Amino acid sequence: MGRPCYLWLRFKALPMIRIGCMSRHPDDALFFQSEAVRQWALQHNRWLIEEYSFPADANSADVLLLQTRDLNKHYAGTSLSARVWILISSKKADAYRAWQLGAAFFLLRPFSLTDLQRALERAEQCLYWNRRVLPPPAHIPLELQLTKGRRLAVHPNDILFLEAQGEVTRVHLAIPGQEKVVATRNLGYWERQLEGPGFLRIHKKFLVNIARISDLNAETVRIGDCTLPLAKRRRKTVKKCVFLHKSQTRETDERSKVADALPVVNKF
Repeated sequence: MGRPCYLWLRFKALPMIRIGCMSRHPDDALFFQSEAVRQWALQHNRWLIEEYSFPADANSADVLLLQTRDLNKHYAGTSLSARVWILISSKKADAYRAWQLGAAFFLLRPFSLTDLQRALERAEQCLYWNRRVLPPPAHIPLELQLTKGRRLAVHPNDILFLEAQGEVTRVHLAIPGQEKVVATRNLGYWERQLEGPGFLRIHKKFLVNIARISDLNAETVRIGDCTLPLAKRRRKTVKKCVFLHKSQTRETDERSKVADALPVVNKF
């Protein structure tokens, strides 16, 4: 067995939510230290991964990632009913015990980045539920009803744009392994679900996330590697919304820099 791997994950846009990975399994350590996870964390700017080499106090963590061995040895006498925790195991049979003990989610090795994100989103919802508070609207996941009866919960920030395809909608995501999914219902339905300043209809076939627009000209909009058509009657509105968004982002960045530059006063 390798050395214990202790990690803390924090939501940048929320009050600190610490997620302690107490797993001693070498595969888990390699996964969290991989370049793919680092790139994923950079893409999802609300995540920050920090690694600690010393044992962390499990009671100070808001959410625990546990393996079966830790659950049996270290937490047998501890009540987990009041904690938000996720069980990681190589055996699918352990899932039943995890649900019985009140786990927020179960991760089966080898798990992907998409599996990890889904687990942490579920843990986040459970944490808010336990604290009896509502999550910020920007962090309430949108449940996509996919074809063949499947469902996928995503944060609106992870949506690049939505494309109308008759009575269904193709959703383009910034999630590894889930870049393109087909959701039931037409584009108008999802436009109502995403109603707010963050999304804008640029064409009868396209609804885009304004924050994801990288380039804009008179006829097209650039999002990632995709160039989308811009309807003539919507050009003025789109240009105005993009300008306002960039201005607000710039002001937020400037306020953050000023706050970081202020001296820290020790009152003790």
